[in-house]
Formats: sequence, structure tokens, C-alpha cells
Amino acid sequence: MKKSLFVLGVAALALASCTNEEVTEIAPSRGISFAGSGINNMTKAGDVTTDNFDEFQVFGGYADVESLFGTATEGLTVSKASGSWSYSPVQYWQPSETFNFGAYAPKADGISASWDYTNGLTLTVNSDAGHQNDVVYADATRTTTDDISNETAVPLTFKHLLSKIQFKFEKDAATLGSQVVTMQNFKVNGINTTCTWTKGTPNGTPATPGEYGDFTTAETVDATDGLPTDAYYVIPQTVGTFNITADVVVTDGSNTIKQGTITATVPTTTVSAWTAQYAYLYTATLTIDNIDDGDDDPSNDPKPIVFDVEEFSQGNGNIWQDGTGSTVNIPNA
Repeated sequence: MKKSLFVLGVAALALASCTNEEVTEIAPSRGISFAGSGINNMTKAGDVTTDNFDEFQVFGGYADVESLFGTATEGLTVSKASGSWSYSPVQYWQPSETFNFGAYAPKADGISASWDYTNGLTLTVNSDAGHQNDVVYADATRTTTDDISNETAVPLTFKHLLSKIQFKFEKDAATLGSQVVTMQNFKVNGINTTCTWTKGTPNGTPATPGEYGDFTTAETVDATDGLPTDAYYVIPQTVGTFNITADVVVTDGSNTIKQGTITATVPTTTVSAWTAQYAYLYTATLTIDNIDDGDDDPSNDPKPIVFDVEEFSQGNGNIWQDGTGSTVNIPNA
């Protein structure tokens, strides 16, 4: 084997649209660089985007050195500064070897990693309400020749491992159009919050049901835009039955007309599974009869909330995009 080694030095990585790629020139030392594409067009505050993506964890090695970058559980941090990507300590190419790489972001509580040269990168993610992170992943393989002077950048195309769900409430024009409607203590529960991926593929069944919430203080349902909840990062999963609840108060601006709770079980006939890189928006039209004020008179029983489901599809690779719409009927509590 040749003893001449070439630096795995400065890492250059591009994250843009699928049609826009930026590769930083590497000095004659021929360092391993990371060129990639494709995280953009997302709306949640915590989303990883081209503009804010400035750090990821990389793992890698070859047959004789399984963990060339950091350790099998920590990896190595690759950071962006002044437009350039770099890491330390610098590592080196070996001639005539097969290198495997795995990378993810962000490094955060609720995300644990384990690297194995043969099996790749395993990530265990907790996406409960206290660990809301947009997790992205990429991998690559490179076999070097005896002449490593011509090695080029290693392409890393990151993809989202999680799904997003969000709820929005609108006022029924006929029964609530002229009223002031506020909501508080929104909760959705019965959603699995943990899963493990190996090389970006789910490994096992999602588990550990959890609860997400919003509107800790009363918020008003806007007549035009409605009232959206936070968007939640969730484990892709077969959608089982899950429940929503919230407290609602209706006034004429001064006097209370009705107050109580809404409770609904979301059926799964329309959207039966949440898919990685898809975002699902459940829109409910709230009528005055949906609010349970404790009155036992059957004529005052709440009526079903009707949800329109808008699905944002993967589209061209790994960009969140608008998709088709459908309707979900939620039965009374």
C-alpha cells in the first residue's frame, strides 16, 4: 500500500435547492469535502434550512479504521464559518480503500447516534414536546483508487427523517362569524414519539405515546386567518386514533355567550400514515355547537368538527411542497 497520505481537510458543503449547488474549491492537498443539496422551503421556526445550516456531525471510516471521525457515538463536528466548512483534527485519505460516511444534524438532546462501518449510522430520536428538533440525515460511500490525488468532494444530500403536523381552527361564519372566539389549553395526544433509524431507514416500530400542547394563554381565532397551533415534529408512523381537546370561550366582545371545551377523536380514514418529509395540516371549522358547556339537553349536543387535511408532499426529492387536500370528519366526544 502506498504510504503517501492526503489530507481529509476542509469540508465544503452546499445546501440549496435541488437545482442549485455550490462546491468550494479545495487546495492541492485534496481534502475530503462534503458537497450536497436540498433542504429548503420550510416554515417551522426550528426547520433546518439552507440559510441556517451551519453545523453537522459526521462519522466515517474504512475497513481498518472504523471510526476515523471522532468516536462511534460522538462523531466529529463539521462547522461553517465565513462560507467555508472545516473540522478538527484533520483526517486523511488512504489509497485503495472503501470509505463509508454518515452525517446528521442537529446535535441535540433527544438524539443519540451510534456508528458502525458495516451497518452505517444508527440514530435514536425522541420527538416529544420537550425535544422538538428537525432531524436531517445523509450518507455516502467512496472507494479510492491507488492514486488519491484526484479524489473529489463526497456528496452528502441531507433528508428530513421526521414528519410535521399542525392544526388550525377557523370560525363558522353562520354561528360564530360576528363573535369573538378564544381558545386555550390545546392538547393533542396518543402520538408515538420515539424511533430508531439505521442508514436513514426506520428500524423497528415507533413507540412511547406522548402529548403536544399550545395556547397556554387564551388566543383569538382570527376571522380571516383562523388560529393555527404550533407545528410539531413527529415520528413518521401509521396514524392510530389520537385525540384533541381545547377550552373555548365565545363572547360578543363584552359578554360571554358560551364557554366550554371541544373534544374530538381524529379518524384515520383519509390520512392513515405520516411520511418523512411530509407536513400535514388539519383545519377545523368550529361552530358554536362544537363547544361542550356541560348542558345535558340533547338538542344542545356538540356537532362534529370537520377537518380539511392538506398534505405537503416530498415532490422533487427533499423539499417540503404543497400537495393535495382531503376531508376528515371528527365525531363528537
